[in-house]
Amino acid sequence: MSEDPEDRTRRTMIGRDRFGKISQVEGLQLSFTARAEFDSDEKRGLTHAQRRKRIIAKYLKK
Repeated sequence: MSEDPEDRTRRTMIGRDRFGKISQVEGLQLSFTARAEFDSDEKRGLTHAQRRKRIIAKYLKK
């Protein structure tokens, strides 16, 4: 039995480099602050879940 193509596309994740290339085509770019935060996350070795939690906490309206 073959895998449903829709299921496969839902799981597709792109990395920062690929996202950057797509964003350039769209005319978007990360701010200096956002780029520094992502670099800091990498240096600290945060997991994807930890990164998401940090970003959500930062922008969540209190």
